[in-house]
Amino acid sequence: MKKIIKNIKQLYRVYDKTLIVYFIKYLFNKSWPPYGLIFYVTSRCNSRCIMCFNWKLLNKDLQNELTLDEIDKFTKKIGRLKSVGLGGGEPSLRSELPDIVDLFVKNNNVSLVFIAFNSLLPDKIAEQVEKILKRQPNLNLKIGLSLDGVDGVHDKARGIEGNFEKF
Repeated sequence: MKKIIKNIKQLYRVYDKTLIVYFIKYLFNKSWPPYGLIFYVTSRCNSRCIMCFNWKLLNKDLQNELTLDEIDKFTKKIGRLKSVGLGGGEPSLRSELPDIVDLFVKNNNVSLVFIAFNSLLPDKIAEQVEKILKRQPNLNLKIGLSLDGVDGVHDKARGIEGNFEKF
């Protein structure tokens, strides 16, 4: 038990205190909801990132992506969540992205959504973010825009010539 307490104290010094307190409470009270979920909304992607863990799977089996109805059923089954991260592939390529956010808010009482974009489609990203915020004005929406360096450094990392200019 002393070792566990020592490890918790070490974690408490390093990590976000809110997350650690939540995790400890969850360990001892399984009725608490999980803190969050990372949800893969699409395997479609318009980049060829050198660091991507699944680039060989991207843009394949698109007919096997979950439909909006399937996502609705899934979100109804998993219960309450504090947060959800939406990723893929490139989330902006999923036209129903605002609808997916709506489902997590409605069915899981999510208050924080994080979406990471590769920044190749800035107009589409802006349009989707605007829709999400209009529909969910109380949502804490965090947007990540991938930037790996300037000019050629970013282009090389993302595998798309001229990518940096679109940022």
